[in-house]
Amino acid sequence: MKRAHFWPQGLPSGASTRIASTYYSSGTFTINVNLTDGNTHKNSRYLVDWATTTRTETITILNANTNAVLDTEPYSAFRSGVHAAWNVRGHVLIQVTKTGGANAVVSGIFFD
Repeated sequence: MKRAHFWPQGLPSGASTRIASTYYSSGTFTINVNLTDGNTHKNSRYLVDWATTTRTETITILNANTNAVLDTEPYSAFRSGVHAAWNVRGHVLIQVTKTGGANAVVSGIFFD
């Protein structure tokens, strides 16, 4: 998994600079989430395809102890950005797999 920074409108300048970053892989990468308080939490990933309109990927939620698939969702056409959200509890693995385009991407990870 690699991390890159993008300045979509050129290099930032002035007091109101903004930066966008992303984690990406040419195959699959895994986000390990271990919630130990026994409660369910909303967990989301922000997906944005800054470079193209052809990137597609699948996000799979797995039980970290058994590798059982808890849910899987395909994503495409996310040039304007989308939130991929699940309510999770305990120890889960979130696999992000490239299914089309240059690579799989996640631009942000959020917890409730």
